[in-house]
Amino acid sequence: MQKSPSVRNRLDRLQAIVEAARKAAKDPSQRVTATGLARDLRVTRQTIQRDLAFLRRDRNAPIEYDRSRGSLVLAEPTWRLPDFETSEEELFLLALASQAASTFGHTPIGDSLHTLFQKIAARLGDEISLVPQLLPSQFSFHVTGVHEISSKTWGQVVRALRNGTYLDMDYRAAGYHGSKRYRVVPLHLACIQNDWYLVAQRQDKDEPFVYALWRTSNARAAKVQAPHVPFDPVKYFQARAQRFVPTGGRKPVRARVRFTSGTESWARERIWHPDQVVRPHRDGSTTVTLPLGSEREALRWVLQWGSQVEVLAPKALAEAVRAEARRMARGRVSPRRATRATARRG
Repeated sequence: MQKSPSVRNRLDRLQAIVEAARKAAKDPSQRVTATGLARDLRVTRQTIQRDLAFLRRDRNAPIEYDRSRGSLVLAEPTWRLPDFETSEEELFLLALASQAASTFGHTPIGDSLHTLFQKIAARLGDEISLVPQLLPSQFSFHVTGVHEISSKTWGQVVRALRNGTYLDMDYRAAGYHGSKRYRVVPLHLACIQNDWYLVAQRQDKDEPFVYALWRTSNARAAKVQAPHVPFDPVKYFQARAQRFVPTGGRKPVRARVRFTSGTESWARERIWHPDQVVRPHRDGSTTVTLPLGSEREALRWVLQWGSQVEVLAPKALAEAVRAEARRMARGRVSPRRATRATARRG
């Protein structure tokens, strides 16, 4: 057996041992011993002995010692060692990830992970006792209100993003009936509150825009290579506390709200933003200060808590909350929403 400097890790070494035993089984002139393997693989003889014990005990490798030849041989020459090693715990995590991913915005991610899991499980055969069909009865993930994304749209967006090409697509902005055709440079795909968004650079704009993937249609990865656009997703998303991501150079709204006594656990137990400041008070209330994407996003975030939250700052946000509450009490639609509703009907 020739020395192999490419043997860099344990799996490579195990494969080399199996292949040497296979050659010895086919060619009587070949003689494979633990001492020879240790020399050729540049490890100790004790290491080879441990490897042989592992192969026989944990992988059921049919490696036997032929006394008449004084050589290790593979009793079943067609036997193969899996191309990878994985524990049952790791396989369980992969199966769980495939189940979780299937809930993220109805994308092909979950199906692809499930297929990968099945391939790995098939290669390991009887070495695992994990039954994937039992997972749904033991673990589950639930999301509601998500938007469905077509497999074609997802595939084209991912292709353009991975290959670094332009992406041609039709996009319908929120509140509008028709779509517009755009050519963009895809920069990043983000899952925000279980919905998928594409951050992309338009040719006629200086800053990235965020596109809801479910409002995207007729997407096609162009064959033209797109220019490199520097993009830092950590920096870009750090101003986001909710679904909205600021674009066009807008600065986030620094909101300060007080949670009433009895609901302060919501403020203390949740992390909406890494820069949030939570301060409890003696009366049981809690003040939370955090950046929100825009005035509209801040308004939506505050309204979900109803009377349990009091807006302390900024003043404009407090006034917007009061005005919206009055309109809700009267059963009226705000002027902005009325305009959009008219546009949709038109």
